[in-house]
Amino acid sequence: SMLGKEEYDVIVIEFFATAFQGLMELVQRLRQRFPLAIIIIARFWDPTFLVNKDGTDLRSWGRQHALGNEFIHKPEFREMFKETYEESEWKWSFLTTHKWFVDVQEAAAKELGAYILPMAWNQEAFGEDGFISLGEKHLGPDSYHLSKYGHADLARRVKALVDRVGVLKDESTMGYFSSADYCLNWFQTGIIGDGLAYSDNAVVEKMPNTEKYAMSFEGEGESYIEMTNPSEHIMTFFIAFMTTGPAPCKYPKTEATREDGTKFFLDPLATPWGANPEQKVHVSRLLKVGEVQPHKTARVTFESLEEEETERLFRLVQVVLTERAEFGKQFGAMPDSGRIMGITDV
Repeated sequence: SMLGKEEYDVIVIEFFATAFQGLMELVQRLRQRFPLAIIIIARFWDPTFLVNKDGTDLRSWGRQHALGNEFIHKPEFREMFKETYEESEWKWSFLTTHKWFVDVQEAAAKELGAYILPMAWNQEAFGEDGFISLGEKHLGPDSYHLSKYGHADLARRVKALVDRVGVLKDESTMGYFSSADYCLNWFQTGIIGDGLAYSDNAVVEKMPNTEKYAMSFEGEGESYIEMTNPSEHIMTFFIAFMTTGPAPCKYPKTEATREDGTKFFLDPLATPWGANPEQKVHVSRLLKVGEVQPHKTARVTFESLEEEETERLFRLVQVVLTERAEFGKQFGAMPDSGRIMGITDV
């Protein structure tokens, strides 16, 4: 529903560590809408994916050694890492404990005619093409997000893939969604759009030190949202809220209550990453909050379960009404899109 009437020949999706939260459904919907489009699933890596025998990821290891966020660009990091490399037994989590990151991407690519486009990577650590040198070039000052060079290299890889595959054109390349959904996401823009009502104490503002937006509820009074199902079908209601890890969480434990009194617990601990005391994460979580009958209005009220104030207020970033009750957990296939299916490592 967020795509409107725009038409796209090439679509790039960044969906890896959270691919289990809706990648298959997203690619299914995009393929239904754009049957001839080139759909590219980007696979980025960063130091948090590299974990040693003690369960410490490389980003946390850099912090433990007082190297700062920019550690991967420092010569002393290279020296310290090389000295302890063999005994530390570093392994890539997406090849071992979290191989399902890769499995979900590959399932979507194979079943729906999409292409996986990995960031430059090497399993070997050292040398001109080792992952340490690649990280220094492709990662920015925070040793996490892409650098200007990293973005440029991704653009080059996308262009190379598109040139090789070729854009397929027809008089009509727009398809139809097989089912209706209604999605409102203000995380990127701060604009909620039509279809969601909320209490007077709701505020949408940019989260500090980011370019992302969230809805919080400030001050006294009831804190709620309302959304009407405009369709003739029973729809499932989902909300997405922010979480952090490791414990203690920066957000409050929160209770969400539907208009019929049904209650849902909103856990602010980011999982599965929150279990690692060395890995600091700040991500959203999708939660089902019941069904909405045709032409009826769902009301969700939020209440903190904390006796004392937490560092941050509860933050809401998205609401979804969909016919698919297992939205975010489906890994099944859809009919052949007609495009040659494949995985590429251009």
